[in-house]
Amino acid sequence: MALTLRNSLTSLLVLCLTACAGGESASEATTADQRAAKTASWSSFSTPCSFTFRAPAGAVEHPAQGVDSCVTNWTVGDCEFFGGSGWFSDPLTSYSGEPQYSSEVLRIDGHDAKLIRFRSAADAQVSFDAAIRIASNEDPDGATSFYAKCRSAQGQTTAVDIFTTIELD
Repeated sequence: MALTLRNSLTSLLVLCLTACAGGESASEATTADQRAAKTASWSSFSTPCSFTFRAPAGAVEHPAQGVDSCVTNWTVGDCEFFGGSGWFSDPLTSYSGEPQYSSEVLRIDGHDAKLIRFRSAADAQVSFDAAIRIASNEDPDGATSFYAKCRSAQGQTTAVDIFTTIELD
């Protein structure tokens, strides 16, 4: 009986260690695989701010001029994207009080990233917003941020998919 109990405890310990060290759960891996399949046919777009991203056809870049950091502005579907890189990238800390706010930590192109989503009602217009801030591995004060203001929940989902395709130059 003691041998059976020891074998059961050993099996339980191995199972626990495997699950804890495994990284992605099955549902996270499925979501990542689905996202990769969805974005595989998208076109690649280069920004002046040292990053590229993939998006559905029809993405349009708009002129943007930063004062003390690089900025970029795009329209994709029903979303307006604002991005930039440098020391003055939005830290994404002022949105936690917004309706339907959520936050998660991701790895984007080998860097830690903070992803947020929420609903906004600025200027009497409801929007579905999402933003990502990707920390610089080289400069602790530097980061790349990309913010999307969308007219639909589907647009917000597409924005998050776009964020996961970012590659830093």
